[in-house]
Amino acid sequence: MLVDINLLPQKKQRNSHLFIAIGLVFVIFILIITAGGFWLNEQLKIEERLKNQLAQIQELRQVREQQNQPAEPAAPTKQYEEIVQTLAAYPLPTVSLMNEISSLLQDKGSVLQFDYSNSSQIHLAAEFYASREVAFFLDRLKSSSFFSNVILNEIETVQLSSGSTNVLPRYHADFQLTIDVSEVQKATQELNGQ
Repeated sequence: MLVDINLLPQKKQRNSHLFIAIGLVFVIFILIITAGGFWLNEQLKIEERLKNQLAQIQELRQVREQQNQPAEPAAPTKQYEEIVQTLAAYPLPTVSLMNEISSLLQDKGSVLQFDYSNSSQIHLAAEFYASREVAFFLDRLKSSSFFSNVILNEIETVQLSSGSTNVLPRYHADFQLTIDVSEVQKATQELNGQ
């Protein structure tokens, strides 16, 4: 029988399973860190994109608010105050005149334009459904105590543009009215006295 004598120390066998397990844990750790970095980078990009969109929306909102606001709010207020002061200082009360004209019109027509030519004359444009209503209104104006002189300047027939051919025309009449100032002031005092 043969005996084998080995005087060299034997090498311990390394546990390769331990190294493989440590290597796998290290690789998984690196993969988790890399994936987390990519995810964090994407989240930062999304956040930056949302901040940019929010800034754009706020800029658009400010632009639209500026467009909707009046350019100079102080100027119209001053202009309105001047108009109110002018009308308050006007010698004839327009309300009394408009009440008289409305009562004379009744339901037969409507006022299109009402302008003072000067302090005692009015230019009045009215619309009627029939030409005879113009004549009735002219007669009522002449019999009114508010007006000392009434002139019918023009009657114009206006065809309404409509899809139907059965639409009756309208009649536009222009009047020049001379105001009896004393009668208007009496009526205004009676109106204020009530």
